[in-house]
Amino acid sequence: MLAGQTPVLVHNCGDIGQQVEHGSTELSRATAFQRLLDNNRGNLYGAARLRDGNIIAAHSDDAGHAEEYLVQKARGGSNIAEMYTEYGMCPRCQGPGGKRAVLSSLPADVQLTYSIPFANPASRTAARTALRGVIKSIFG
Repeated sequence: MLAGQTPVLVHNCGDIGQQVEHGSTELSRATAFQRLLDNNRGNLYGAARLRDGNIIAAHSDDAGHAEEYLVQKARGGSNIAEMYTEYGMCPRCQGPGGKRAVLSSLPADVQLTYSIPFANPASRTAARTALRGVIKSIFG
């Protein structure tokens, strides 16, 4: 599996959803496009397809995760049909006991995708390297 030009070993230890190559889906391309518009080489990005077909994008910051901002922009998780994030959803967002508990706000039939495994703490150094590769592939 590639994240940008960086090979990523796939174990899926705790990551929820389906891993996809960055740039291979409409939502992952939406995150790249939003990064370019924002000229943002940091933060984590995500995109969601709403039940009405519209696509929204958001990024993390010091106050919150991209998943949280996607739910806010969608005016609630029940309006989201599909969600993509560059990293797999962290344990806190997976909830329900998690601090952020984003997963519990999403409908049961939501399709979750991500490019870079992140839930397993042992994978995080590789995840950060892979994200730098993705960002480099977007900006050149």
